[in-house]
Amino acid sequence: MKKVIAKNASFLAAQKLFLNLLSIFFIGYFANKVGVKEYGIFVFAFSFTKMLSFLGNLGTRTVTVREISKTEGDSQEIFQIFHSLRIKLSILAFASIIVFINILQHSEEIKMMVYIAGLSQIFCIMYTTSHTYFEAKQKMQYITIPDMICRILVILISLILLYLGHGIIAIAWVYVLGNFLEVFINNYVLQKVFFIKPTRSSDFQKEINLVKRGIPFALYGAFAILLTEVDKTMLMFLKGEVAVAVYGAANLFYRTLNVVSDSIATALFPAIVVMFKEKASDNSKKLSEILTICLAITLPMAVGGSIVSKDIIALVFHHPDYSPAYVPLAILLWNLPIFMIASCLGQTLIAVHKERLIAITAFLNVFLNIMLNFIFIPIWSSSGAALALVISSSIYCLILSIYAKSYFQYKQLVTPFAKLIVCNAFMGCLSYYLTDYNLFVNIILSGIFYLGLLKIFRLLPNFQNIREKLRRKK
Repeated sequence: MKKVIAKNASFLAAQKLFLNLLSIFFIGYFANKVGVKEYGIFVFAFSFTKMLSFLGNLGTRTVTVREISKTEGDSQEIFQIFHSLRIKLSILAFASIIVFINILQHSEEIKMMVYIAGLSQIFCIMYTTSHTYFEAKQKMQYITIPDMICRILVILISLILLYLGHGIIAIAWVYVLGNFLEVFINNYVLQKVFFIKPTRSSDFQKEINLVKRGIPFALYGAFAILLTEVDKTMLMFLKGEVAVAVYGAANLFYRTLNVVSDSIATALFPAIVVMFKEKASDNSKKLSEILTICLAITLPMAVGGSIVSKDIIALVFHHPDYSPAYVPLAILLWNLPIFMIASCLGQTLIAVHKERLIAITAFLNVFLNIMLNFIFIPIWSSSGAALALVISSSIYCLILSIYAKSYFQYKQLVTPFAKLIVCNAFMGCLSYYLTDYNLFVNIILSGIFYLGLLKIFRLLPNFQNIREKLRRKK
């Protein structure tokens, strides 16, 4: 089971990490080229449309993944109902974007950017519809390859347009083109590889039932998106485009590193569904081991990244207006291990049908985050938004750990967690000592030293033993 999780997570993480690293240098060039104010508008437009994108899902994606994962035979009918519904929901999402941006009464330039970003978001909803089937069947390679092709194409065309002197409007249209192309490729794979053909007819009763079942997930999804995107809208309202641009620069690196957590969580959900379906006696032990490994991956990113955050920002964003971004970046990176733990706990609770509990907790988390943003942003601007996210996420993670205590063996986590803290403390000291050296030398030496510490504290052999056990079980 964990081998399947590791394989699928590796596909997603490797692809997303490669593309996000590539995107960092593209976005850096883009942001430096168009200027701080224009980049702030670009970040706001895509963040605003993503914040309303939950209307194109309404929790139906998670329900569909769960149902297809549990179905051993033909699952074409389940997917066809989902596909038909998503078309209608995507139209609802785009209409909502138009209505809300006009209510806020922004400038015509910002409105136009939001309209184009909204169209891009609709195509994103449609290609993730196909991803639902691939994810449920745990065939992550059919997600990674088309996405990689389209993202690279978007970057190449955007670089050409920027070189020719075009601005943020032209780049936004390239994003639309890339997402449309991914819709086409994924639909082709569905029909030619999996022999799934989207139906032209609609079964409204089944679609309504699917929405009803997805409502708890919809609430959870809406709150999760609000948690990560509402800060940019509030920054635009309270501080303006420059603050959004600074936060966007910091968030770019945070989002890149967060793909590891996100990929593991994505691969984890269908596997956990199967795990609980089989009712294995050692489920809690397996989940606890997964949690330890996840923390071992993300904690050094927070420790080391926060130490070299100033060098990271300076590496890509050369304009002096972006230099304050290193402070929110140093804060945001601590959300990586928090998000990873919360994802593991949350996916487990959803897999055992505790979605209503998750939805209520997520609502409280978002409410707290918005209140903290109102307090912190006027005082610390983009750093305040980062601090609000980390504090609210920490409380959310703590509550989830209480709910999920019956599914994890927390006692067996004490020793490896303590060892990980010691390993990261020593690694952090080395990284701090090497701050006067080249950034890449610092990262490489600190990484090698961290792996050596894991070996000394006998954490690496534990991971290898887990892998060997899984191979024997298979």
